[in-house]
Amino acid sequence: SYHNSAYWNGMDYIGIGPGAHGRLTSTSSNHTIRNRHEFQQIADPKRWMSQVKKKGHGISINRSLNHQENFEEMVLMGLRTRDGLSCKRLIEMSGIAPDELMNIESIQELIDADLLQIDSSSMRVTTKGFSVLDSITREVIFAIEPRKT
Repeated sequence: SYHNSAYWNGMDYIGIGPGAHGRLTSTSSNHTIRNRHEFQQIADPKRWMSQVKKKGHGISINRSLNHQENFEEMVLMGLRTRDGLSCKRLIEMSGIAPDELMNIESIQELIDADLLQIDSSSMRVTTKGFSVLDSITREVIFAIEPRKT
């Protein structure tokens, strides 16, 4: 469904109601910098309603994701799709190319075993790899090197 594809493809979505969460992207006035924001509503329905009456919203968390967090989230979600993660979209949304942040050598074994494919357009799990998707995702996340910015 379109609703679920928003999660998997790093698109914006709004969470409404107790415990709901969302992601929204803001763009600088010159359209060169994108910031992704995490929103989470208060989980307890009574507390949520009380805050809505008081403040007009029930948001308990409102923070900007840094580029590395955004990169990691997009990898976690994007690898779960048949098309995988678009490198163009990843750069657009996180400002980071995969080869700038990932130690590709540390996941070469997955590529050699035909579990993961990486090329200039995307990173995707193969048909063979989907049976061990969680393990692949873990290894790819571990291959992300902390950014020093």
